[in-house]
Amino acid sequence: MLIAWIVFLIVGVLGMAGWGFIYYLHSKLWGRRSANKLFSLGHLGLTIAGVYVATIFLFLAGFIGGRATLPPTGCYVLIEGCLNTGIAVVSTLIAWTVIPSAIGMVIGGLGTLIGFLNIILISRKG
Repeated sequence: MLIAWIVFLIVGVLGMAGWGFIYYLHSKLWGRRSANKLFSLGHLGLTIAGVYVATIFLFLAGFIGGRATLPPTGCYVLIEGCLNTGIAVVSTLIAWTVIPSAIGMVIGGLGTLIGFLNIILISRKG
């Protein structure tokens, strides 16, 4: 769950704030406000959708895996004999979250590539 929160915070919140700063700085430094609206909306939509899909499935993997490894009641010391399930069982429980998380990351990456393409197209317009 911690990884999902970090991905959401860094990629989702700080990443989108960084893109907003890049678009703002680009328009202030070069005085060009002719960003392609379709590319801008595609960039925003795909990046946000990718971040949400990836973080939802990373959160589910962390929640299910963390819940499965909780010790049984009455066990107060976390030693190997006290764990509820082993690594093989946990990896089997969370295996279904791997592909949707990767799809979310690919969607977010495509949104970022569209953002780079949009900045390049704005730079080339004269």
